[in-house]
Amino acid sequence: MHLKLYEVPIGTILKIEFLVSGKKFCFDIKIKDVKGTKVFTDVISVDDKVLGFNSGTVKPDLILYRKDKKPVVWKEVPLTHVKVRGSDFYLIKLEQSGLEVNRRNCFRIPIGLDGKVRVGLNKTVINTTIKDISESGISVIMDELYGDLDKKNIHVAFKDNELKYDFSLAAKIVRKETSPSRKSSSPYAV
Repeated sequence: MHLKLYEVPIGTILKIEFLVSGKKFCFDIKIKDVKGTKVFTDVISVDDKVLGFNSGTVKPDLILYRKDKKPVVWKEVPLTHVKVRGSDFYLIKLEQSGLEVNRRNCFRIPIGLDGKVRVGLNKTVINTTIKDISESGISVIMDELYGDLDKKNIHVAFKDNELKYDFSLAAKIVRKETSPSRKSSSPYAV
């Protein structure tokens, strides 16, 4: 799917991501107005100062997260700080289309710890292994099959004894896969 930024509805929240000195920053911005191919968004303010991108040295990516669909990304978007009738906006003039990206391309942190999963308000607890966590989700391997879990809300809990942290995460199942290495297991992406 190819989506032009000016086709995104007014009021939509976009993520803006950029690197400065090797550190990643992420903020939300809202589309405030669209005039032809020009998109106006609210600005990012830090200590009452507008974060400017006019120099062109930092070119952020814009990400549109959509429910039950792949995110759309616009790379290296030029943002210009403008004032319109006394209000601050970022002006984006962009002809390139955004591209759908696979969430599974996100950097993953392997976990490999045992945990528990509870489905919805059900008191039944399923033993699981926490495979990995990424920016876009968590992957768990359940020790047993448990009915139809598609799109179900679950609660994942696990403990890292080495770091002495207890983790408790709410998630929604978005994908189920059969693991070739463990025929009886049910890996779920949440």
